[in-house]
Amino acid sequence: MDSLAQINEYSLEGQTSSMPQVTSVSQLSDVQPTDWAFQALQSLVERYGCIAGYPDGTYRGNRAMTRYEFAAGLNACLDRINELIAAGLADKVSREDLAVLQRLQEEFAAELATLRGRVDALEARVAELEANQFSTTTKLSGEVIFANQIGIDEDDALDGATEATFGYRARLNLNTSFTGEDLLRTRLQARDINTVSSDTYGLSYGGSSDGDFELDDLFYTFPVGSTQVLIGANSIGCDDYVVSTISPLDSSSGGSTSDFGFPTQYAMGCTGNAGAGLIFQIADGISVDLGYSAEDAASPAQGEGLFNGDYGAIAQLTALDLFGALDWAFTYVNGYASGGFNNGFAEVANTYGTQANLKFDWFELGGGVAYTDFNGLGANDSSEQWSYQFTLAFNDVGFEGSQVGVLTGALPWDEGVEDQSWLTEV
Repeated sequence: MDSLAQINEYSLEGQTSSMPQVTSVSQLSDVQPTDWAFQALQSLVERYGCIAGYPDGTYRGNRAMTRYEFAAGLNACLDRINELIAAGLADKVSREDLAVLQRLQEEFAAELATLRGRVDALEARVAELEANQFSTTTKLSGEVIFANQIGIDEDDALDGATEATFGYRARLNLNTSFTGEDLLRTRLQARDINTVSSDTYGLSYGGSSDGDFELDDLFYTFPVGSTQVLIGANSIGCDDYVVSTISPLDSSSGGSTSDFGFPTQYAMGCTGNAGAGLIFQIADGISVDLGYSAEDAASPAQGEGLFNGDYGAIAQLTALDLFGALDWAFTYVNGYASGGFNNGFAEVANTYGTQANLKFDWFELGGGVAYTDFNGLGANDSSEQWSYQFTLAFNDVGFEGSQVGVLTGALPWDEGVEDQSWLTEV
């Protein structure tokens, strides 16, 4: 039984007198506090407490309402009266109030019908979304990069011969949150882009899985008080343990196409695959970031495992939005590679780097420098390397969210070597 029929039934039982004639409000665009309908609803609200939409729980009857606002309030009172009747408390509702509700329903029948139609449509949309959503806790996103390359070797450059290639990288990201503050990241990746292999100047999205999807990222991060904890099980590098690398061009998805857009201190001497990290928030925008990754954490073999094999450890002091415009970080990385970072001998590497980025309304200007001390365990196997870079990024060029960047700098070179290799990318 709908609310109108139910109220009609109760209002007609034992009714001995008719309701006094009142002025119709059906033609009014707004309902004023002086209108009979307004005063009637206000009286119902005060007796049955059917509107509690204000923070203090009061009904403020000192302003005009549109007919649809009034209908929403009337609908709330209808629901409240029906609840009392359904609970067997019909004696708590006076027949005069039932008669008033009947009259109000007649005066605002069109608005009530529209309101209920909108509610039904909204409920249907919500039901459809719930039935078709991917997950209540997981968001799925994807990304595909297509790359066309033209390579020229030293001999072919003289006669103009070139080799053109076409490749791709596809990623599926599954971001899951159980509490709203944590994040479980699972990333699947397939790629087939053959390119120069280098930690500092190869393609940032290069590599090949022969077209097969592989587990690329798997980590879980969650807060403990003001400290952020990260546990990684696959493909976790030193940069995953820090709040920011500071460089605006470090992303393989939307930044530099070369690995040089990624500050050198996160690549030189840092190996790893699985591990854990902590981010200590010591002040607003200032944090101490720590992390440790092992290359073969799951292997029980001698010279491998979580602490006996190749590893990378990072400590970074990060400061964001200093003076409202400056991001800065100082980074230290310690790493060990049994096969060496630059040759076949075991090496320990200590890398020190700093990066800064100054942000203006529509562009960003930054740069950084890194120094690495390689201590080889073989004869005459130690070296020192330097590198530096400058970045310039223009934001929202053409459309919101876009970025045009310029990157230039010196690739890592051995100290004492006069010739330096430069890379410039636009």
